[in-house]
Parts: sequence; structure tokens; C-alpha cells
Amino acid sequence: MHNDSVYIIDGVRTALAKPSRGLKKFTAAQLAGAVIKELVGRNKINPSLIAEVALGNTVSAGTGQNFARQSIALAGLPLDIPAYLVNNVCSSDLQSVIIGAQAILSGQAQVFIA
Repeated sequence: MHNDSVYIIDGVRTALAKPSRGLKKFTAAQLAGAVIKELVGRNKINPSLIAEVALGNTVSAGTGQNFARQSIALAGLPLDIPAYLVNNVCSSDLQSVIIGAQAILSGQAQVFIA
């Protein structure tokens, strides 16, 4: 029997701040790493179950190479988890969720962080 259900179990975000103000001392990787660490910790997700991490990104300037990879390292996740950026301007976050749902529906993943 084929299961065509995908569930979003939680959502975490950083605090809100004005551009170049309250959060400017943090890199994109540090902010995303904190969000991923919180998500994994409070949901008691076994890191070995995470198939992939896809982060939506609107503006890449100054973030360095693939800050999704940097983020999983800062979150304490194993570095063998594929992590990448999706850059589709304002719909990057939604596109990341769609990629995760497609991976789950195709049987390529059970747990996907977007």
C-alpha cells in the first residue's frame, strides 16, 4: 500500500529584526544553525534519520559558500547529510518544502528539513 501523506511536524524561525540592525552580528549560517539545532532538539529527531536539508535563500551576497553546509555543522549534525540552498527569490522557503515533500513521496526520504 502506497502512503501519499507528508507531514510538517514543526516550524522554527529566528527572531525578527530590521535589516542591518539587531541580528547583524550573526552570519546566515549561524542563524540557520541555531534554527536547525532547535528543531532537531525539541522534536528529538535522530540525526541519522535526516535524509537532506534544503534551505531557502533569497539574497546570497556575503554568505560564503553553501551556508546550508555550514549550518548543519553549527547545529551539530553529521556532515554526511546533504545540505544545499534553494534560491528562488521570495518563494525559496516554499520551494524547499516542496522539494522535501517530493523526496518523501518518492521514497527517497523519511525526514527532510526545509
